[in-house]
Amino acid sequence: EVTKRAPENSLRNRLLFHIAHKRDNQDELMVRHQELTDMNEDQLSLAAIHYMRSHFQEATDIYKRLLLENRDDLALNVYV
Repeated sequence: EVTKRAPENSLRNRLLFHIAHKRDNQDELMVRHQELTDMNEDQLSLAAIHYMRSHFQEATDIYKRLLLENRDDLALNVYV
């Protein structure tokens, strides 16, 4: 309910993306997935969902790509 009052932005979309996963709402998950962008935060959310769904290779591929693009982001090394 609170998220429905929040302004439409990428943070709201990521939150609803994770809520859809938690509630196992595949339709909403796909809607939110399509609204993700190439922003690092969106891609990290996508990788997290892949990991939680046991799609380890997809998650690793995203983490590796982000690490190549952001070599100074040492926290990404944890995920790879």
